Amino acid sequence: MTEVPRVSGERRRDEEASPIAAEFGLSREELRPLLEGARARGLADAFEMLATGAIMLDETGAVLHCSSHALRTLGGDLRLVGRQLVAADGASNQVLEQLIALVLAGEVGEAVIGGRAGLRLQIRPMPGASEDAAQLLKAVLFVSAAELQDEVAACDLGLEQACAA
Repeated sequence: MTEVPRVSGERRRDEEASPIAAEFGLSREELRPLLEGARARGLADAFEMLATGAIMLDETGAVLHCSSHALRTLGGDLRLVGRQLVAADGASNQVLEQLIALVLAGEVGEAVIGGRAGLRLQIRPMPGASEDAAQLLKAVLFVSAAELQDEVAACDLGLEQACAA
């Protein structure tokens, strides 16, 4: 990278706006993907620490990252083919495609695929992702066993009834 000679006291506009970029000799445009990658990596690490089944998606619905917990749930009702999620049957695949379209439009969605013993899918857009074209991570799909969710809901209902008595 060639150094551009400057008049003493003169600063490039991006240096004024971003001291971090200036410190590393990068423009804001060069620094942005690095920061977005660090943000996504930190989020992925948090999902690992929380043992959460999370699948991170880009603006096309392609998979950027799967937590190890999410990878363990794949194979039956939901598979990863290349970077695309594919459900085991046509109806479930249609539901999955609708969820992804919903989240890419900035909405939250939830569905169960594969029946009672299948998978509960909850999908959420990343905050600010729709306004920031440079942000690669656009959404997170949370995956869990549907019957486990039913047990938690039944337990919650039991606690509410016990408290009301």
